[in-house]
Amino acid sequence: MICYKFCIFISLVVVGYSNPIPPSTDKEEVTMAEVTGPLNEEKFCDFPDVAEYRFLGRKWNKLDLTYRIVNYTSKWSNANVDSGIAKAVQWWSDVTPLKFTRIFSGNADIMIGFVYRDHGDKPFLVNTSILAHGSLPDLYPYSYIHFNDEKVSSYSEDWLKFVTVTAHEFGHVLGLHDSWNNNAVMFGTLGGRRIDCLKSDDIKGIQTLYGANPDETLLPQC
Repeated sequence: MICYKFCIFISLVVVGYSNPIPPSTDKEEVTMAEVTGPLNEEKFCDFPDVAEYRFLGRKWNKLDLTYRIVNYTSKWSNANVDSGIAKAVQWWSDVTPLKFTRIFSGNADIMIGFVYRDHGDKPFLVNTSILAHGSLPDLYPYSYIHFNDEKVSSYSEDWLKFVTVTAHEFGHVLGLHDSWNNNAVMFGTLGGRRIDCLKSDDIKGIQTLYGANPDETLLPQC
């Protein structure tokens, strides 16, 4: 069984306004752990797993967040990308007071794109098993989620897998660390599971940071 491993890329860089997916610049980075496991073991990023709904030590200081899809991949339909990202943010907004609005120009709070190898922060190496990475919450001038364009084939026939990858990375951008709860979206490895909503561990973690959605009818039923 192939294991799919999640993680976060933590960047402390102040990126420029002119390029939403910035070129390489001098920046301070947290040293990342080496990727472990065989090269055919696909992972979502290369940060080590930690305990159940641990936090990254920072969060957004507001509840209304914007996101922008900066670019697409040529290997999958734009419609699948749009709907997958919308579904992933809905998972988090359903259980918290957080509200997400998509914008189409300028800097959003969270900038999302498909990138290739060395793209200005932690590069996706040749033959890497890493599918995506996300930044810390509330970076200036924006936080970001990057999908490895060379690994799109890993989910291009499975929309729900893309939703899960996206929801996991959004969890990081909202302030959640990887979880050791193997039922959670924030668990470090997907394996053969099909995840169709947030689990109790994810909900407890995100509500600890931002509180619960007062509309209980939106709680996931899965």
